[in-house]
Amino acid sequence: MGYYNRTGNKLNIRENNFIYLGSGYQAEVFRDGTKAIKKYYKNTDSGRISLSVFDYLKDISNPHLIQFEDVFWEIDSPFSLLQTKRDPSCFDGYVSKYYQEEPINVLLAPTDYLLDNVRQLDCLMERFANDGIQARDLSRSNAILSSDGIVLIDPDEFCEAEDKIANAYDNKRRLVGLLKDVCRFSVLPQFGITLKEVSNLMNVETHYDTDIAYQLSKKLGASSRPIDYFLHR
Repeated sequence: MGYYNRTGNKLNIRENNFIYLGSGYQAEVFRDGTKAIKKYYKNTDSGRISLSVFDYLKDISNPHLIQFEDVFWEIDSPFSLLQTKRDPSCFDGYVSKYYQEEPINVLLAPTDYLLDNVRQLDCLMERFANDGIQARDLSRSNAILSSDGIVLIDPDEFCEAEDKIANAYDNKRRLVGLLKDVCRFSVLPQFGITLKEVSNLMNVETHYDTDIAYQLSKKLGASSRPIDYFLHR
């Protein structure tokens, strides 16, 4: 058995070096050096990224979006795909860059960290909307925080949709949901800040043409850190 891409080339994936990272509803994730390997372990196309969306995202170079390398089929030879008459769009997994989570607390980090990430992620959501992509399932568990920023690492539920205005609204709404998750996970009980207060900070307009970062910057004002917004209220 080996890992072959759609052109029949065998990928340099060393299963004996796999480090298990975790599993979700549909897939297991492993690390092989600087690569992350996602293997779908249920024989269904439900819950996995479509090949067309994968190809679209693969061509985007953005520090806030997972960097894909290739899709693969785990088969005996490149001819097995034809012999078994398998649906070529139902691949077994994909290879991407591996991202390391860092102990970043967005409420204690400089305000610019939050605003810069929001601004760039909002632009990314707008690009998706204009290109007919809905960014579904944005959550804390599907993002990595590091000193370089917030990275979306699990776009399995992203899908194609034609209505650009609806896409823009939905993508912004889901981005705000992600930001609420990120901030809620950063709450420190010793500061006496409630989850409701953190959620209220992220309660902003999500109309298709609104600027989320601008609304946040107005709320945070001159606070050097988001935590100061709560401490000085």
